[in-house]
Amino acid sequence: MEIKKISFIGCGALGIMYASHMLKTLSPEQVRFIAGRDRIDRYRNTEFYANGVRQDFRFVPPEADRPPSDLVIFTVKSYGLDDAVRLAKDHIGRHTVILSFLNGISSEEIIGRAYDPAKVIPCMVAGMDATKTGASVNFSNTGYVAFGGLPRSVPEDLDALARFFERVRIRYQIETDITRAIWWKFMVNIGINPASALLRSTYGLFQTSAHAEKLMTAAMRELYEISRKLGVGLEERDIDDAIGIIRTLSPDGKTSMLQDIEANRRTEIDIFAGALTELGREHDVPVPVNAFLYNAVKALEDQNDHAIRVQRLTKRASDELKNQTAAIAALADEIWREHFTPIVGAAQVGYMLAKFQSAGQIYTDITENGYTYFTAREAAGGALIGYCGVAPREDHLLLSKIYVRRDFRGKGAARRLFDEASAFGKREYGFDKIRLSVNRHNDIAIRVYKKIGFKVVDSVVTDIGGGFFMDDYVMEFLAAGK
Repeated sequence: MEIKKISFIGCGALGIMYASHMLKTLSPEQVRFIAGRDRIDRYRNTEFYANGVRQDFRFVPPEADRPPSDLVIFTVKSYGLDDAVRLAKDHIGRHTVILSFLNGISSEEIIGRAYDPAKVIPCMVAGMDATKTGASVNFSNTGYVAFGGLPRSVPEDLDALARFFERVRIRYQIETDITRAIWWKFMVNIGINPASALLRSTYGLFQTSAHAEKLMTAAMRELYEISRKLGVGLEERDIDDAIGIIRTLSPDGKTSMLQDIEANRRTEIDIFAGALTELGREHDVPVPVNAFLYNAVKALEDQNDHAIRVQRLTKRASDELKNQTAAIAALADEIWREHFTPIVGAAQVGYMLAKFQSAGQIYTDITENGYTYFTAREAAGGALIGYCGVAPREDHLLLSKIYVRRDFRGKGAARRLFDEASAFGKREYGFDKIRLSVNRHNDIAIRVYKKIGFKVVDSVVTDIGGGFFMDDYVMEFLAAGK
């Protein structure tokens, strides 16, 4: 097997860095990014740069009308992985090799549940120092890729990867114990990412400050103690090796978590200190440093949440309300085509947008059908980023709609909208119970609702006309103590 066609999914710092590097030796037809159609429309109006050089990336939609890729590389954030797995479906065939460049220790397992786990080659990337500002990425070090087989892996795939990385001049190493290597990378991230976000500092501080290094080392040591219980194979010297890697990075470079905090984005603290805190609890290993770092970074995320402003729309008919419902309908169109097309198909998405999410229907729902709408906007600039609609029913508040623009998911906007709607239902109608319907295959939304406190209480199939049906769970939220 020879790897010729490569697809990335995730156009962040890693995706841009590695794609731009590969394009130095491969043709533009060989390297592409998979993205939803709405995102592709935005990307086509975006200028991407790597180290100051403009990149002419190719973007392809999830619905493939071409042969599967030889290699698919996931470079999304951990909280975007479920979406990415769905989007990549038509680009993965029997002979496709799959790599995950994600942080943490669980992404290969998640991908392997959707595709042939034998084709998911465990790997990790380390030593890179890419920094992303807008659509521009700068880096001085592309690091290296470490990969290795498990008993289920196909040896020919490992050989093909080695030949491919040699051809595109990316440093690599084949690990005899890839699980240990992934945990070593996990230890590097546990040490540097949360601490750098908390201290708002570049790599330079950890290269020059003994106090910063002690904080980083203490977090790593807690992971090391857990790894001993799990028999992962890490050794004391691995902590020194991790610190040695960090000393080689550009002093002006920033961790991904620091970049996320600075850009008011959701961080990956849940798969770092959050995951380690859970492992510590499960295996009875104290992890006070990581528990502190988890709460500290979560507090920074909470602080960023205040950059979102939630407003209840008036029910009074007016030109202003028409303008607001038109903006909501435009956002609904963007979100639905991006998120629901892989779940229910483009035809049903178009039908439901026209029937339930048009500007005219939303306007009528507000002015005549008893619905109340809330919008979420950026505090700076006022751009619309999300909305929800609620209506009173006999013994509960119906949460009819709650949607957030993709680039603001995980930043607290959905929770802010829900809290406002919940308080409104209690204040106006005395309701402690909230119900909603969610597509049975909308796994991401179901997890979010469960995290808020909703539980599945029923399932229902509804004929919505046009030959289409909604196959939903009914979920219910009860206020604390009820």
